Amino acid sequence: ILETRSERFVGDVASFYLPYVEEAIRAEPGIRIVCLKRPREEVVEGFCRFLDQATPFPVNHWVKEPAPGVYHDPLWTRIFPQYDTQNREEGIRRYWHDVDRLGHRVSSRQRGPVAVA
Repeated sequence: ILETRSERFVGDVASFYLPYVEEAIRAEPGIRIVCLKRPREEVVEGFCRFLDQATPFPVNHWVKEPAPGVYHDPLWTRIFPQYDTQNREEGIRRYWHDVDRLGHRVSSRQRGPVAVA
């Protein structure tokens, strides 16, 4: 991101960055990362509402093999983990749990540049 911007400070928000946080710290030691924790059901409802409004067909990023009539998105599905569940809400809950654990694990190892709020 820094290479594409001329501003001194750059911000972005996305849960899919979390697996790359430690790599980002190595590449840019002055980086500061805030990991915001939202209530699980708020996240589930938000993802479902967004997907239902933004896509003309049923999309489930978090399922390994979509059921008939449900689809993976060719661009976005690959950035999310897929689970052995057909239930989209359950997949999002598992994703929330995995991201929460990873955020706490990274913040405990990288106390200076990472904060969980």
